Amino acid sequence: MTINGIQIDSEKLLTKDELLGCLRGYGEDYRALSRVSEHYYANFGDELVWRYPISDGKHLGAFITVIK
Repeated sequence: MTINGIQIDSEKLLTKDELLGCLRGYGEDYRALSRVSEHYYANFGDELVWRYPISDGKHLGAFITVIK
């Protein structure tokens, strides 16, 4: 598949369980999500994580990423 003009080998994407394990293992916060971004950037040259702003005054919003 192609995302942002980059050919993505889906076998190198994290599975849902791997993603959740990474988030849980590093605190389930933005810093944990940055580990996912770093992993994808190292493998694909793109973070493959997008912020979806929700303005409620308490949260950064939601984040969207790709998984296997």
